[in-house]
Amino acid sequence: MPADSPHNPTPEAAPQPSPDVHRASKTMAAVLARGRDRLNESFAFARHMHPRLDQAAFSSNFLEMGEALLERIQADGIIAAADQTDDASDPAVAAAVARVDEFIFTLFEQTALLCGKGFLAGRAGGARVPGFADRWLRLLVATADLCLENPRRHLAVTGNALLRMLRKPAIDAEAWLTDWIAFAREHARIDSPRTQSEDKSMDDASVALTADERFELAGFVIAWRSGLAELRYTALDSARKLARYSAAAGRAALGLGIELARDPEAKAKNETMAVIDRMADNPWRTPQDALREMQTPSKSEGSADSARANAPVLRRLGAFAGFDGLFLRPPEVVWSIEGPLCDDRESLYLLHVDAFGHAFRRVRLAEFDADDLDRADDHAGVSEPDQKYQPTLKLKDGVVILKSADGETRYDVPQLKEVTSWVDVDGHTLYATTATSHMIYVIGLPGVVRCSGDSRPASESAS
Repeated sequence: MPADSPHNPTPEAAPQPSPDVHRASKTMAAVLARGRDRLNESFAFARHMHPRLDQAAFSSNFLEMGEALLERIQADGIIAAADQTDDASDPAVAAAVARVDEFIFTLFEQTALLCGKGFLAGRAGGARVPGFADRWLRLLVATADLCLENPRRHLAVTGNALLRMLRKPAIDAEAWLTDWIAFAREHARIDSPRTQSEDKSMDDASVALTADERFELAGFVIAWRSGLAELRYTALDSARKLARYSAAAGRAALGLGIELARDPEAKAKNETMAVIDRMADNPWRTPQDALREMQTPSKSEGSADSARANAPVLRRLGAFAGFDGLFLRPPEVVWSIEGPLCDDRESLYLLHVDAFGHAFRRVRLAEFDADDLDRADDHAGVSEPDQKYQPTLKLKDGVVILKSADGETRYDVPQLKEVTSWVDVDGHTLYATTATSHMIYVIGLPGVVRCSGDSRPASESAS
């Protein structure tokens, strides 16, 4: 057994007492009694890994969460036989007890480690990530059946996802959590069968997904819609899988439940897949934009609503490192097969940006082959780079020029009359820099329609 296993603590780590059983319910006390040796070893391991682990804080957090989850399990009737511990000879009872035990034992282990790492508050002060404990409990209670099915994986998935979202100050973590819980209640229950209409529409393109798979796929889509732009391609693939499973699951993850609710399953599935394809085609389209274009094509062109929806999007991203930004010097942008690279000659960042948000990911130049980069004459102030990817958009004297079969469309951007670099990576978005700013200028065109069906970088294209 590995040395870092919670069931193999170091020899000098003395067993620690379990949570105060006098504060526990009858069911919880029985579970703790059955797992006394394992739980003592688990706590000893957590204390060894985190010597400042506050036992009182751990006990309080564990009992609050464990009791709430046991109450939910019993209320839902998921394992009604679990309390009938007097008849140990009944196989159904024994199986139910074993599931509850494993569920609580795993929660015990994870809670001890999270307390030791400071993610759950104790006497020494607040948690490292405020709001984590309450929101995690809400999520676990709402998905207790999934947690019971595979406790170790579910606790890890939900805990890691929540910590990631709470560490992004620009993201509304509460709205994300509400949407994920709503999806789980409607489309990711262990006992939720397909509807009759869904069964009739099953074909070779349909996929079978377990409840926990649907829950996790929806997590990617909803997190992306909430602002995690770096999840774009993973989320689009996840949405496709959900839509092939059922139109209802796909559109719920995309936030389109009401708009397509009355459609027959086959039609709704086709519409949902078409929405996803339109979003894949242009990073500035939201699900609602794509659906509106599909449902009212005759009204879309030339209308005031269309003009607003298709108006260029201008964002300024990044900042001087001395003011909580990223760049020590005014950066320049470099074309790469993965997307735009932002280079200040000290650090290199890959920029992800779309209608929902943006993210800078630090990378190393060694990660890219020479053929996958184009530095545009080594950034010698050239305003029209000779890119390996022939751009649909061009920038000249503060004007963004869109070339298409119908001719040229021009958009004035006065801030970019004097640029040091610019690139068009996907035909929908132009990135530019100037000598006097630590910002990356991003100009997105929601109304641009490409002929190809997938605008992802070549390295992320579906196989």
